[in-house]
Amino acid sequence: MQTRFPIFYAIRQELYDWRLWMGRAVVLAFAALTGLIVVGFTWLTEQAFAQFVWLKSSFWWSPLLWTPISTVAIVWLMRRHAPRSTLATRAFTGVGAGPDDGRRRGWHCSGL
Repeated sequence: MQTRFPIFYAIRQELYDWRLWMGRAVVLAFAALTGLIVVGFTWLTEQAFAQFVWLKSSFWWSPLLWTPISTVAIVWLMRRHAPRSTLATRAFTGVGAGPDDGRRRGWHCSGL
């Protein structure tokens, strides 16, 4: 006759198995790393926005120059460093963006 309950045995196995704890530690480490990346990206975004506001308040016409220049720089970087990337191809060909449901749209359709 068994005197121990199987639930206590299962809890003991759960607590003493180092592989389970190692897996949990890896998950927690990556969760902490992800949180730090999010915090860093948020900080960078706030710094960039502060610089943009300062530049705009100093020179009202600066967004008129900065926006096309940065767009050209991003397109050049994507074409130079990721020429066959699916993301780069789809990001810059947004004319027919959206799912193709067979309907004719706008000027890029041939025929009627």
